[in-house]
Amino acid sequence: LSFCLCVPSVRSPVPAASQQLSQSEQELAEVIGLQRTAEERTRELTEQLENANARVEQYRAVVLTLEDSLKKEKEFRSPLELRLKESDEVQKQLEKTILEAEKMKQQEREERRKAVDAVEKQLREVQRCLKSSQTEQQEALERAAAAVTQEQRAIQESLLQ
Repeated sequence: LSFCLCVPSVRSPVPAASQQLSQSEQELAEVIGLQRTAEERTRELTEQLENANARVEQYRAVVLTLEDSLKKEKEFRSPLELRLKESDEVQKQLEKTILEAEKMKQQEREERRKAVDAVEKQLREVQRCLKSSQTEQQEALERAAAAVTQEQRAIQESLLQ
């Protein structure tokens, strides 16, 4: 916001009002800067969440590939004796893979939960900062309007004298 009040040959407290306006403009610039910072942080957090979701999908694909590989390995075993001997080992390996897959799923859930919690926490912080910024911006605008009104009164009073 900038105001130009030009009154020829009248001395008034314009420098003080200009300083108040300048301060209000600085405060407004700070508020706008905070808002931009909050918006940038929101974009970063959104990107982080998208990346976390992409990693979860990659882990799922790995688990499906492992399960598919184990099924094919079983199908290609031809001799019955070899199948019987290796069935225990395959079963143990499958159980191990399932446990690992369950651990991976649990880790993915935990990572996703932590990521969501972090994003929610940061989003609340961003919302708090934004609300604070909006409040500060509104207060700065009110101060600027009051300064302009005060300056206009001073000019009117000086003109009347």
